[in-house]
Formats: sequence, structure tokens, C-alpha cells
Amino acid sequence: YTYSSRHLMRVYPGGLRIDSSNYDPSEAWTLGASLAALNWQNWDKPLWINQAMFSGNAGCGYVLKPSWMLPGPNTVGRNPLPQRLPGTLRVHVYGAFCSQ
Repeated sequence: YTYSSRHLMRVYPGGLRIDSSNYDPSEAWTLGASLAALNWQNWDKPLWINQAMFSGNAGCGYVLKPSWMLPGPNTVGRNPLPQRLPGTLRVHVYGAFCSQ
């Protein structure tokens, strides 16, 4: 859990699959994954698990990792990153599509 306690980790379904089946996202969460990408084409058991997991906490879609997955003791609410000065982000849109 060293990596996932300090970094976001996203897990994807297998890229060579040709069906729209899903894997059990609870396995990824147990290993510390922050995001488990699922296929929404089929409303199957893994999607039910995902829906149940994130329906708590007033339905905000965010669940705090358990304390044993966080770095160091009593780190809830502490920001380990140094203070950064405000900056500017420039984004260039090279293409867009609007369907009505």
C-alpha cells in the first residue's frame, strides 16, 4: 500500500476483452486503487457493488480510504504536499463536437 497511500491509482478492465463484462471493483479497492473504471453497458453485479460503495456519504461519490491505507499515523485531514504558489494553466482546444 506504499504507492497507493500517496498516489492515485486507476484500474482499467482488460483491453483485449470483446464483451462488456466487468471485474469486481472491490478487489481493486482492497489493493488501494482510488479509481476503478467499469463498463456501464451492462447493469451487472460489479456495477451494483460500485453503486452501493459510493451511495453513502450523502451520495457525494467520495469515500475516504481507511486509516490503515493512509501514509503514517493520524494523517486524516493533513495535507502532506508543500504549499504551492498559484499558477496559470493554458488549454488549447484543437477540436470539438456539439450534437443537438
